[in-house]
Amino acid sequence: MQTDSGSFLDLIRIAQSGDPDAERQLLEDNLPLVSAIAKRYSNSGIEPEDLRQLGSIGLLKAIRKFDPSFNVCFSTYAVPLIAGEIRRFLRDDGIIKFSRSAKSLAQRVRKELAENPDLTIDTLAERLCVSREELAAALASDTPVGSLDEPLPDGSGNRFDRIGTESEEELSVKRLTLSAAMQSLSARERLLVRLRYREEKSQTEVGSILGVSQVQVSRMEKKILTALRSRMTD
Repeated sequence: MQTDSGSFLDLIRIAQSGDPDAERQLLEDNLPLVSAIAKRYSNSGIEPEDLRQLGSIGLLKAIRKFDPSFNVCFSTYAVPLIAGEIRRFLRDDGIIKFSRSAKSLAQRVRKELAENPDLTIDTLAERLCVSREELAAALASDTPVGSLDEPLPDGSGNRFDRIGTESEEELSVKRLTLSAAMQSLSARERLLVRLRYREEKSQTEVGSILGVSQVQVSRMEKKILTALRSRMTD
């Protein structure tokens, strides 16, 4: 599968300008990724070729929507869209059944993230001795499919009410993009974010931990949020 080299990004730009040959080349180069994800749904009762065709639709969407400014690898961006097309069909067609290997890997992922919530995709894949694609596909297959009539946790309606807003794939891409943006921060800045937004500590409490004043924490926080927003929306 292609990596995000200069030539690959050039091919993406050419394809997005409307060149069918470049688009076809990208599809062919990334078919192994589609096949890897399709295998996660091998027990769904759908023919393997049909699963690959569905996944290819998601791959085509990824090719047409990918932006290098997302600061994520193309394969990382593409996985949620590929899996989303397959999941959407299976959701409408019947109950999704996942392979034992997918369930086993998903369980290992949950355990690792429970113990080390700040792990990046690369580090997690290395720990579990799997590829980035296998890891991302397992995460996608581990997401439960809910009924459209299922009430939302905040009591504001049901899933049907949210149709037309962000899809699961779009949210997944945003999470991956944010994760990549976080890696641009220093260890001290990431600690500040974790203390403020995961542990919900006050600026004064964070200042005590970092050894700075509340005012300094406030300035650091504004600078960090500005940098993250810039990377997310550049």
